[in-house]
Amino acid sequence: MKRLALLATFACNVVIFAAPPVAAPPSDSFGRSALHWAALRGDAGECAELLAGGTDVAAADANGETPLHLAARRLRTDVAARLIAAGADVRARNLSGLTPLALAARACPGEPEALARLGALAEILIAAGADPRDAQRPASPPLAPEDRAAYHTYAQVEADLAAAEALHPGLCRRVNLGLTVQGRTMWALCISDNVQLQEDEPEVAYISTMHGDEIIGMEMCLGLIDYLTSNYAADPRVQNLVNSLEIWIVPVMNPDGFVNGTRNNAHGVNLNRNFPCPYTSPVNTPAGREVETANIMNWRFGRSLTLSANFHSGAMVVNYPYDANASGQSVYTASPDDDVFIWASEEYSRYNAPMWNSPTFYHGITNGADWYVIYGGMQDWAYVYMGGNEVTIELADSTPPASQIVTYWNNNRESMMAYLETALTGVRGVVTHRLTGQPLAATVTVVGRGHTVYTDPDVGDYHRLLRPGDYDLRFEAAGCAPRVVEDIVVSSGPATRLNLRLGPPTPPGDMNCDGATDILDINPFVLALSAADQYALLFPDCDILLGDLNGDGLVDILDINPFIAALAE
Repeated sequence: MKRLALLATFACNVVIFAAPPVAAPPSDSFGRSALHWAALRGDAGECAELLAGGTDVAAADANGETPLHLAARRLRTDVAARLIAAGADVRARNLSGLTPLALAARACPGEPEALARLGALAEILIAAGADPRDAQRPASPPLAPEDRAAYHTYAQVEADLAAAEALHPGLCRRVNLGLTVQGRTMWALCISDNVQLQEDEPEVAYISTMHGDEIIGMEMCLGLIDYLTSNYAADPRVQNLVNSLEIWIVPVMNPDGFVNGTRNNAHGVNLNRNFPCPYTSPVNTPAGREVETANIMNWRFGRSLTLSANFHSGAMVVNYPYDANASGQSVYTASPDDDVFIWASEEYSRYNAPMWNSPTFYHGITNGADWYVIYGGMQDWAYVYMGGNEVTIELADSTPPASQIVTYWNNNRESMMAYLETALTGVRGVVTHRLTGQPLAATVTVVGRGHTVYTDPDVGDYHRLLRPGDYDLRFEAAGCAPRVVEDIVVSSGPATRLNLRLGPPTPPGDMNCDGATDILDINPFVLALSAADQYALLFPDCDILLGDLNGDGLVDILDINPFIAALAE
């Protein structure tokens, strides 16, 4: 018997972040026990406690699945071993007649990293008595010619984008991103109310078909273009999105792979392993990368995307950062903005009933590395290197027949709209130079979060997605003194606006912030001593502690003599 030799085990170096606690609902439509949920999450410790407390290892949920079935769905090898040791039946069948091994083979994404985990799990299950034949992964049937023909061809995609620009010149603008390996043009379409202008608004993007054989996302992108342009005149919600955002859509990132019917580009490279990565390729440069990757990188270098998503097929789930970690182990690897990503991911999945009710992923979302680890993915690159929030959305287990495109559109339209609307939350504003009034290329960091976003230097606008709460923000720009603004209140509604001016480092006692300590600072200094609130209103770009010349942390009468001395220098 072959031992799935092709399923090589991967080992890499890494930093491991702990999974946030996720409480299992006390009751749910799946009829699952706490042990079911612990197995699905891969929490071996909780499984051990529940088993020790007498929880039934053989209990079946509404789908006829035991905790071992759920561990197998998520390729949780350590949990599966613990359940088997407690007496779980490796030959138990769910209502579809599938054993845990058969379910694992069908649920496993076709990625080398995940296949390696399937191999390890299969060995454990087979050793415990599972039928080895259940490990055979069923091949997805190829689309019938008539179904494939009903999808857009690349020539039709190009024609649709050209038509959108021609029919809606005030809303749509095509951009040539560059050529592919085989000389095809990569296109992006921008949709906004003043589409030729740079404005103070979040930039967002949907990108599809970086794997050329995953094409349902392409149809969703084209559907969204048609929906936004056709309904702009009459639908207030569409108007608000188009007027408030700069929406970018790249329906096909891998035209050669799409035309050739292959996952990879014409060089045989997986584009979703070709981006800079802190662990494998840390320099943020397009040099030495595939031309399609370089085209996307160069395009994004010219803008500051607040929010984006890339569409795939291979499961039905929203996958959020991080995808990579230092160890190469499939463990929950949280980003500094884990709370934001969970919320935004659920904003997508909650309106897609099949996704939200996934039997495999709670609420239809997953941390990427908790599912399986990849290096060089576009999602982590966008977040780590570019400061944008990006997720990977798996729309279908495989490419559906064209007869189901409308069904997929109906399931995803509201999700696509709701996800874009998350870009309008958090904190936003414009950062300009205090002396010239010009926009600044600045960084914006939430104190204690360890993640930086960037202003768009054309306008100076920044858009920092945050959940409701109180935050301190640090602003920095070359040649300017950094500033920290404290106690910024973020609500669940529209983004809190905080405009800011930065300027050259200010000498002590320069109470009007004009770059010099002189007689013009006397009245502002007196105001700071007597009415700090009034000083803050009249000099919003100045730090009142410039008047703390004796360094005791207060602006008071003890600073008068040092202030006079500073004037005399």
